[in-house]
This record gives sequence, C-alpha cells and structure tokens, in this order.
Amino acid sequence: MGGYYYSVCHIYVGKACTIRATISTIEVFINNERICAYARNYNKVKRYKTLPEHMPESHKTITGWSDERFISWAGKIGPNTASFIRKVLDSREHSVQSYRACMGIMRLCNKYTFETIEASCVRAIDLNISSYKYFEMIVKQENQGKNSNTCVEPPKRQFNIRGREAFEGGGVIV
Repeated sequence: MGGYYYSVCHIYVGKACTIRATISTIEVFINNERICAYARNYNKVKRYKTLPEHMPESHKTITGWSDERFISWAGKIGPNTASFIRKVLDSREHSVQSYRACMGIMRLCNKYTFETIEASCVRAIDLNISSYKYFEMIVKQENQGKNSNTCVEPPKRQFNIRGREAFEGGGVIV
C-alpha cells in the first residue's frame, strides 16, 4: 500500500486477498472475510506494521539472538557501532525483524577493520540509515583506497600443536 506494509497471520501467506483502503484504515479480506484491520500508517521511518500474533512461533523467539546480544557485540567494535545497532533494532516495530540486518553487519566485521566499521556507523547515523543494504554500500565506500584487513584478531599460537621446529632435523616426535 504505497510503500507501507501490513502483516497478516502467517497461515494466510500465499493466499489471494482483497484490500480495502481508506484515509484512516487498511482492511484485509480473504474469501470476503475480514482477517485484519489497521489504522493506516503514514510514518515514513517505520513502514511496517506487524502484530505479534501474526508471526509464527519460530520468529517470535530466535534461540540465542537478542537485542542485548547484538548491542553487546557492537560495543566491542566501538560506541558508534553500538549506537548504530540500537538504531537498526529500533527501526522496526518488533526488533526481531531487524536481527537479520544485525547479523549481516556482524559478518561485515570479517572483511573490514574496526575503524572502517566505526566510521561507517557514524556516516549511517548521520544519513539516518537503518538497513543492512545501505550500510554495506557505506562500508564499501569508506573502505575504498584502504586495505581490507579483517577486524578479527590474528590466531593465537596453540601450544598443543607442533610447529616447524618439530620437523626440522628429520626426527619425528610422538
């Protein structure tokens, strides 16, 4: 409806429906039965309206994922990343709907430095961006001309693994 999205119960996904839209109301009908109604949304920032009862159980609780987990992870990168992740989580009526975007942002840390991610978060906040797609574009622009070192720590030496020294001199250590 004009760039705005309204949920229906997941059991109706893929079924043909009829929409009745007025200035103040959006109604969804299936087989001439009204299955849901919404006050019409005009908020250009939060374009999605989702009722919790419309989500399948698997979407309501995603094991191991939580707002706190994403904010904690982002805080390890830096304060700008934590602020940006909060913005992404707040961009949807139900923060669970933004978890995939947060996971995508986490994955970008395997490819770019903390400094690049932090600078990109500042820019994204300034531009009022809260989607993974546009954030990824900002990160790529921010990274142009820089080395794309990863922001993961180098592996630590494992003392239970034999190094090159164990094989010098032809002897075998058992």
